Amino acid sequence: MQQRRAENRYFGTVLVERPDAAINPPFGYIETTPAGLEQYGIEPETAAHFNVRAIRLPDGRSELVVPVHNHDGNLVGHTALPPGQGGRGAKVIRDLDATRELFNMHRVLEFCRLRYGNPEVVLVQTVLDCIKVHQASVETVVGLLDDSLSPVQENLLASYFGNVTIMMRPDRHGRKLAEAIAARLQRTVFVRVVSPPSEKLFSELSGDEIRDLLLS
Repeated sequence: MQQRRAENRYFGTVLVERPDAAINPPFGYIETTPAGLEQYGIEPETAAHFNVRAIRLPDGRSELVVPVHNHDGNLVGHTALPPGQGGRGAKVIRDLDATRELFNMHRVLEFCRLRYGNPEVVLVQTVLDCIKVHQASVETVVGLLDDSLSPVQENLLASYFGNVTIMMRPDRHGRKLAEAIAARLQRTVFVRVVSPPSEKLFSELSGDEIRDLLLS
């Protein structure tokens, strides 16, 4: 297998492997400038926290590759976020089962272990929404991986949290999805549904706007 080292301002020296690599995303080049991150509104510190990589596609566009872990913290795959869609159209890479995991769940559980009281969590619609809400200083936020909530994911939420704030996108699909998820979860946990007052995506909201929305 061919390998080379590349310097990245956010991740230091990284080993870039060919597409048959078992762990690294199956791409041959990692972006070495912040341009790929800026178009998503992701700050360097946030990118480092989630180990987000901006990769350059053969056609010159940038795409984000984000590692996904199960709730025990084991790496189970990656998801790729195409540009210009606000996190929609995410693609799972390799054998990731998007119905069994919630993005960022392992970090939230670790954070909750250090706190007392009834754990609360914010559930958002996409990986990018999760990253952006966390960037607004919301530690306990998880994201769907395939734009729906499976029975396995529902059980994860009900098993670990007593309060769930559902914050889907403000379009028709997001509102219907929030209603459907709330109807299922409210049988076992306390549920609150919030929605942005405008048609803006979370990737377009400032940190203050996101925090105000959750406090409303």
